[in-house]
Amino acid sequence: MSSTTVTMTSPTTECEGVMIPERILAILPSGITYHACHVEMESINENEVHFRTTLWLNLSTKEEFEEWMRSFQETSHVTWRVKRTFPTDGVKIVFKKAYRCQHNTRPEKATRISKRRVPSKHTSCQANMRVKIRVSKFKVHTSSRSKDHQQYHAQIILNNKHNHPVECADALKYRDVSESTRATLTDLFKRKYGPTQAVEMLKYELQMKYGEDYHMKAADRAVCPDIQFAHRLYRKVFQEEYGESSGEVMLNSLHERIDQFNAEAGTTCMAMDVNDKVSGLNGKLPDYDLLEKFHGMCSDLALKMNQYPDDFRPAMNAMVQSYNKIKTDSCLISAMHSFGKSTMALRKGGMRRTSQIGVQPTATARRRPHMGRGGRHLHSGRPTGY
Repeated sequence: MSSTTVTMTSPTTECEGVMIPERILAILPSGITYHACHVEMESINENEVHFRTTLWLNLSTKEEFEEWMRSFQETSHVTWRVKRTFPTDGVKIVFKKAYRCQHNTRPEKATRISKRRVPSKHTSCQANMRVKIRVSKFKVHTSSRSKDHQQYHAQIILNNKHNHPVECADALKYRDVSESTRATLTDLFKRKYGPTQAVEMLKYELQMKYGEDYHMKAADRAVCPDIQFAHRLYRKVFQEEYGESSGEVMLNSLHERIDQFNAEAGTTCMAMDVNDKVSGLNGKLPDYDLLEKFHGMCSDLALKMNQYPDDFRPAMNAMVQSYNKIKTDSCLISAMHSFGKSTMALRKGGMRRTSQIGVQPTATARRRPHMGRGGRHLHSGRPTGY
């Protein structure tokens, strides 16, 4: 892979600025005035360009830079993580922070004791960024006396030289999900789509929009998130909309909804009463689906006993007697787990399916009385006594 390095630096002591190449301007967010003091560009291929530069921007607040950072990550397809923060008192510096490429996870050295696995996305990438925003006006409403780029307040020292491809599926699958994709998923959730169905609908819309280029967009996690992220976002949206799904918080929220509905109706149309059995479960409601299935099983047993009393009465009598002998909850739970596993001794594949240890058909316990184990010395001559 061939590379060409082009370096441009301001020739005088007072920075007059250098021209920013078009390939670098293509990945910088638009709508911002840039002033470059130094540009070192290394052309890798037609789709990617790695460079190092020092830029001054007309940004004056932390919020403006964060908005620029989100746009820069979208246009460059690179995700940046915070590497270091610096304390600022607001007297001369408003904001100062250092960033690193997400493919440098800074893992701890693996030792025999820890045996930590290094994340697969770690490539020890040395790409980094440092930003500093100066105060534009002091408290006495006087401008800064610095002669260094008075019309620009934000300085960005950007090292965009990565040791890995940027426009490839192996790198794009680790990007953060974009805000527009989050909004699309949230809208699908509110239209009664589940997490899996929402992701499938999102993929279908990408296929209709990009056609033959769909496989490139589907590899980008920013526009095509994974199912796990959709489930986490679904739970977050559900909790913000409806609150907790169990516990006392859910009961209090339900009481508030009932009071609100009765107030809007002008009369008491709804009411809720929590009995002692429910409130004795530490605020957790029982699983009504499971209880319904259990009641159905008991009803089936009672129906079979009425239909075939001669067959089912002895078995049910033994079952009731065994239940009355159980004194602790742990024994009851163990008996419920073993239900249906030790009542039948079916012969299958030469083994007896019982609660005891299986016996092979050639074992000593199953041999005929006069047949030896085969370990004794056999005497010569005709056998007698048979």
